[in-house]
Amino acid sequence: MLNDPQLDVDEAPKGAQYKVGDLVFTCDNEIMVVEDIQFIGAVYNGFGYEKDDPKNYDYLLMDKESNEYWYMNAQIEHKANHMKEVYYG
Repeated sequence: MLNDPQLDVDEAPKGAQYKVGDLVFTCDNEIMVVEDIQFIGAVYNGFGYEKDDPKNYDYLLMDKESNEYWYMNAQIEHKANHMKEVYYG
């Protein structure tokens, strides 16, 4: 599956920052849509705050039945935009 050229792995590997509207695979092998993004805090690295670090964001994801769940960045496996036709029918 990771050899799929449409997987966007280079654009958004595990731990990447996702955008509203992106389809993602969760750690539970569910395909969900990013509905909202929340900045949860930044870690001081000695030089400043790492606001661009994807680990500092949580995501509100919606499944196909319109149920919404908050996921930490670490709970998202990778982007799944190549599955849009399957997801939306």
